[in-house]
Amino acid sequence: MKRATWPLVALLLASSSAYAGGTPSVDSARVAAPLLATHDHDGRGVARRLLNGTDSDQRLAGVARLARLPGERGKEALLELLAPTAPGANDPRVALAVVRALAPWAGEVDVGKGLMAYVERRANALNDDPNYANVLFGTALRLARKTNDIEVQRRLLALHSTGSPLLRTVIELAFSDAPPSPAVFGHGTPEGGLWTFEPPPAENTDLRGGRRDATPAPVGGLPVPTLIALARSGDLRAVETLYARLIGRKSEGVAPKKPETTGTKASKPETPEKTPEKTKKLEAVLEHEALAAVLDALADADDGRALPLAKAQLTSDDGNVVAAAVRVLVRLGAKERFSAVEQIIASENFGRLGLQLAPAAPTAKTVAATIARRDAPADPEERELARAALAKIDAPKAAESLAKHALDLRDPASRIDTPGLDDALALGRNPSAVVDERIGELAKKNDALAFVAYASAALTRGTTPEGFAAFLEAGATSKDPARRQRAAFAAVALLGGSGTRLSTSEDVPTRAGALAALGRTERGRTAAISGFSNEKRERALRAMSVFPDAPLAAEAWASRAERDELAALGTALRTGTRFQKVHLSSGLARATLPAATGLLARAALDETDVVVRRALVRALAARPETTAPVRTEALATLAATDPDREVRAVAAAADQGAPIPDAPHGLRRLVVLRITGEGDGSATKMPLSQFRALWVDGRGRARPISFDDDGFAFAVTDDDGDGTLLLAPATESP
Repeated sequence: MKRATWPLVALLLASSSAYAGGTPSVDSARVAAPLLATHDHDGRGVARRLLNGTDSDQRLAGVARLARLPGERGKEALLELLAPTAPGANDPRVALAVVRALAPWAGEVDVGKGLMAYVERRANALNDDPNYANVLFGTALRLARKTNDIEVQRRLLALHSTGSPLLRTVIELAFSDAPPSPAVFGHGTPEGGLWTFEPPPAENTDLRGGRRDATPAPVGGLPVPTLIALARSGDLRAVETLYARLIGRKSEGVAPKKPETTGTKASKPETPEKTPEKTKKLEAVLEHEALAAVLDALADADDGRALPLAKAQLTSDDGNVVAAAVRVLVRLGAKERFSAVEQIIASENFGRLGLQLAPAAPTAKTVAATIARRDAPADPEERELARAALAKIDAPKAAESLAKHALDLRDPASRIDTPGLDDALALGRNPSAVVDERIGELAKKNDALAFVAYASAALTRGTTPEGFAAFLEAGATSKDPARRQRAAFAAVALLGGSGTRLSTSEDVPTRAGALAALGRTERGRTAAISGFSNEKRERALRAMSVFPDAPLAAEAWASRAERDELAALGTALRTGTRFQKVHLSSGLARATLPAATGLLARAALDETDVVVRRALVRALAARPETTAPVRTEALATLAATDPDREVRAVAAAADQGAPIPDAPHGLRRLVVLRITGEGDGSATKMPLSQFRALWVDGRGRARPISFDDDGFAFAVTDDDGDGTLLLAPATESP
């Protein structure tokens, strides 16, 4: 591998995208007061002139003017703005402002139907800007759902069965707070089987313009795919509806009964041989999906009916159904769970499924089969699945297998081997009592891999593994700079040290390791920000750069904002990357400038990226101007209309002066990054420790990381989302 290309290998790393977009101003979405327009002298004429303007901000001002006027006619005027020929109809910012402004009437039938019709008419807009459409349609559908009108609910659920995957997800979120009304389950039960299909009408097309081959007939008043989605969400009425139709067909392993015929050619049902192949495949897919959904739902409810249904499906030819059946047996503690896992892990068709389920029902046979799959060279994907299974199986043989592969370096001349790294990470996560001993043996051969295994074990257990402290103490005084850097990182990030002494060490590797660890703590960020340049121009330029200290610069710039910087900060909040927006929000939360509250409020209403919007609303909640109208209105709007549950919860708590709920976190995870390269002699070799990067976690928080001389960089994240690595130019960091 030529050094000039510097390929990167990232473990436990996935990509997350940053969005940018714009939406309405704060004043465009008042929900604290009734909305209306009457005559020109009340402001309706001015509003119309603004709405007919060419500038988006002018049109938003027109919506805001209507939103401030009291009376019933205001509602009607706002509903008119949802029409396809209305001023600003093609401006998604105006559309979202109108939808939000209708929030006070969300419980009224005419508003619910108007919002529903708008979504039905503009469904194709999802193809134009899915990020924005997610917020726009999510808001509209959530408000429409508040009507509790049966017609609206049925239209909403019908749209679920025909819409794009994104639209279906948005609709499911609209029902997340309140399930459908009982009336939608007992209407229009068709004759015939559950999996009946009808030819589509000529105008029936999907959201991307393609023709649909068949439309599932409704069951219990709802389309089959919608029932499946509701069953997966835990709606027991959907589960019962599906179960009632499935029990006679599959639960006892009995083939479905053939419908009675009159013996006439005209009334004779079409034979399976004459059924279009696409339709038969679609019927089978839906039936399998329904079975899997019912199995999982019954098991979640500890319903004993799940056991006979699961046992009957162990011989299914569908992997999802078999998986659901085995999960039921494991979840309900059935004695058959061990033999079921042994059977599928040895099968040719379901071997990979067996590897995924092996930790739930470990036996000597499943452990041996898993180790055999890990040792087999033929299928890399199966080896990965087997490694992941061995990391979870509490058996000495599982840990020993991982240790063997970690020690068996493919290139004895290399200090680090990527396959060995995978097994070292898995070894640290294994719950067996022999893990610490195996890691100690690994340390005698490869210090870096042992460090990874120890760190993985510490994060998995939440305690210090036996031998880890001594291992780090030796590394801190080692002549190897890479070992010193790793030891400093672990002392702060994994063992809870303050890092004050290490972060100011004259030893460059020690200082680099400590600073990389401090980047994840509030204390560390505050200390770094306080020492950042006082030059406004330098802070602004650094904040919007790709340098490793950009997150710190963004917080420093925003926290020290002056009035003449508000316009630039507003632009940065609209156009920056995800991590830039998140760190600007964090800085503005602490800014002494009162106008920072208005800046955060407008940005929170404008933002389409839910990760950034969560950061903005938390920053807005932290502002001291608790009675400022701009803050109150923005929080009320987000609490009433935002499609994201976390944003609504934080906004509602802040608006009511209640404690702000903590952000949901997953398990702390070790992120291991490695940069490799083998120079071809054509250029001067650059030390790997000269490389810098930014690690951005799933909540948009970024921290600088440094590679050591072995090409390793580490980060610890406490969210369960994906992360992004951004390679950055080397620079001195404060």
